[in-house]
Amino acid sequence: MEKWIAITGCNGYIGGQTVLKFKDAGYKILGADRNNLLSPWMREYVDLLIPGDFTSGLFRSAVVAKNPSALIHIAGTSLVGPSISDPADYYMNNVGNTARLMKSLAEAGWNRTFIFSSSAAVYGVSDNSKILSETSITNPNNPYGQSKLMAEQVIKDCSAAYGFKSVAFRYFNAAGADSRVRHGQMKKATHIIARLIEAVINRSVFTLNGKHYDTPDGTCIRDYLHVEDIADAHFNAVSICDDLRESFFESYNLGTGKGYSNQEIINAVEKITGKSILVHVGPNRIGDPAMLVAGYRKFKNWSSWEPRNSQLDNIIRTGWAWYNSQCYQNFA
Repeated sequence: MEKWIAITGCNGYIGGQTVLKFKDAGYKILGADRNNLLSPWMREYVDLLIPGDFTSGLFRSAVVAKNPSALIHIAGTSLVGPSISDPADYYMNNVGNTARLMKSLAEAGWNRTFIFSSSAAVYGVSDNSKILSETSITNPNNPYGQSKLMAEQVIKDCSAAYGFKSVAFRYFNAAGADSRVRHGQMKKATHIIARLIEAVINRSVFTLNGKHYDTPDGTCIRDYLHVEDIADAHFNAVSICDDLRESFFESYNLGTGKGYSNQEIINAVEKITGKSILVHVGPNRIGDPAMLVAGYRKFKNWSSWEPRNSQLDNIIRTGWAWYNSQCYQNFA
């Protein structure tokens, strides 16, 4: 019997890796993405693509027809800066459209497992001395984080009303690439590791935003998760929810509980690529916390998940392999 999984944002960085995880496990993939054309390297892995918005009637009809065991909702608007300049777009897409999706599916008779890619941005600026847990205060300091927190509330309420089994994952920086070099970041990605590797490839200057934070080397410390570990977490959640009957909603952090400083990342990229990076040190960014690191004990206790692939060297090594691949060089 065919096993289907539905994934919104299936053509994106995290969505694509999640597609690969479920495809490797024998699932057939129903995908939705605003990008009407799949990346060339993803075409063989998505069995049915519904181009356009995930709230479309076509996508809803496909979900009902294929009856996937879960819908993994990864699609969303996800950059902090644009969320400040155009907050309405973030609230309409991340909050309003998520509500429309759940309501339309419930009305059509589908209310199984709903997995949501949220963000650790729901916590805002944390106490630098503490690792974030699910009991930490949620006080987003930008519309992007606020929209994710509001979407979680929508999912919680809809799960109670319509009978969904729902999980929201809160995590910071996805990094690295598929270990089999099938998928990775597109060009001009915004996170520091991608920017550093592109600086190596393009022989360009990298700007480090500040070196005077309250950390051992003066640079910010952040939590980085290998994209395969994020995909594994989604897979584990679906597997557990398959055996549960009652509706529920739960939020879980995904993290390493450790984090790496910007200087550590620069050093590691130089070591693995064998190239020196020309670094320009800019001023500290206003409002930038010195440390943001998430603990993952709650999800580990529920699922036995561990961030097995998220060692810094492995993140950079797999990312570097992707950036040197034919797929990236010809198509990304």
